[in-house]
Amino acid sequence: MVIWLTGLSGSGKTSISMHLLPLLRMKYGAVIHIDGDIIREIFGNDLAYDVGSRIKQVKRIQTLAKFISSENIGVLVSALYSSPELLAWNRRNFSGYVEVFVKAPLEVLIQRDTKGLYSKVFGKYQENVVGVDIEWVPPINPSLVIDTTIGLPEDAAIRIVEKIDQIGLPILKF
Repeated sequence: MVIWLTGLSGSGKTSISMHLLPLLRMKYGAVIHIDGDIIREIFGNDLAYDVGSRIKQVKRIQTLAKFISSENIGVLVSALYSSPELLAWNRRNFSGYVEVFVKAPLEVLIQRDTKGLYSKVFGKYQENVVGVDIEWVPPINPSLVIDTTIGLPEDAAIRIVEKIDQIGLPILKF
């Protein structure tokens, strides 16, 4: 089982994941959270933020998720960059795959600016920001869309678990 949350920076992927992870563990047993920012740190922040580096980052996450899920451990991924090709790879390679588009308009994310990223971009201190100077291509056919302009991260986490129940993914509990 791989649950893949994708959305622009500041959309709420990590916040939702913090509420979702304990629910998944309670219901399914062993589940590991792979957060894109943490993976960058683990690999020594060795990648830039251009499109090529972002693709390499997602491929690292995909490889790790595939390995972990092959060991019958659930995987929850929070990853910013997506493209139709990368998400299609996920659908072909992960059994029990749930794709969640964590959606918020760029205008709202600029107002939130939880990481100070957008103020850096518009202050000309930052380049290669998805949704600003790197094209954002939302998922074409996600399993679920979570609009984070309404509701709380806890509510979103419950909706994702309900979607997993509806899809009927295999129970991994040990």
